[in-house]
Amino acid sequence: MKKKILSIFLITLMLLCTGCEGNENIQFGIAREGGVYYLFGNKFSKIMAEGNNISVRTKETAGSAANIRLLSDGYIDVGIAQSDMINDAVNQKGDFENKKYDGFKAVGGIYMEVCQIVVMNDSGINSIDDLQGKKVCIGESESGTEKNARQILSAYGLNDLVVFTFNLNYKDASEELASGKIDALFCTSGTGSEMIKNLSKEHEIRFLSIDDTHMNKIIAANDYLEEEKIPEGTYKGQNEDIKTVGTKAVLLVSDSLDETTVYNITKSLFKDDMKEYINDILGEDITENDAVNGVATEFHNGALKYYKEKGINID
Repeated sequence: MKKKILSIFLITLMLLCTGCEGNENIQFGIAREGGVYYLFGNKFSKIMAEGNNISVRTKETAGSAANIRLLSDGYIDVGIAQSDMINDAVNQKGDFENKKYDGFKAVGGIYMEVCQIVVMNDSGINSIDDLQGKKVCIGESESGTEKNARQILSAYGLNDLVVFTFNLNYKDASEELASGKIDALFCTSGTGSEMIKNLSKEHEIRFLSIDDTHMNKIIAANDYLEEEKIPEGTYKGQNEDIKTVGTKAVLLVSDSLDETTVYNITKSLFKDDMKEYINDILGEDITENDAVNGVATEFHNGALKYYKEKGINID
């Protein structure tokens, strides 16, 4: 009888553990709902898991700086961050001055993020200079939006003494702009932000452009920022191109992940389903050649192996 019970127990244990050997449990830091990190992260978590013996759990965070910190501290295994913030973290400057954040490497650049400055159409705010004395949401604390908002406002001589700044998530910022509780919001995201799309469908909004003089000043002072545009028609009611700054969104992984796992993650990034999804939400095509540019940190060996197979050798 005891042998029979033991046999049943062992069989049950084997069934429970089937497929467990070598399984990698991945914590994936994305961002909160409303931006492209959220959309991309939830889609890519499924693509990563398919056929790779990887179990993925997404974690909503404040964004770039938070993901870099969480990767460095070992709380997440994969994360998305802006290239300009990765550069600051690697070189211990800006928001990362005198703070050492390491323990992560790059998989590749995903798409361009652009800083989008939104006001209500009837606000009377026609330029960034007009934000003086206004209530402005600069994104969540520890987000790339916050960093870019402060860079732009500073270039125009608009500090916290002359602009009332607030840290809000995208959902709250959208609601408070629509209700008149704030006058403007910043959002660094891929063109096609879900939050801004929804806002433009329900209300008449406008975007503020960066003029040439301040554009040159911002780019000269900040590595990994470049001139970008929000193409006409990206959002409902937007009838002209908007000049702004942008930076690459980069997929990062922890150094603790082994080469095979990161190779499979990198390969998953370029699967047809993932390419089609990025094109659908952003109108951009992701390619291996583009992905190895503008990432601001070293590549993981697993990613290097994948790119080498594609004929791309990275120094």
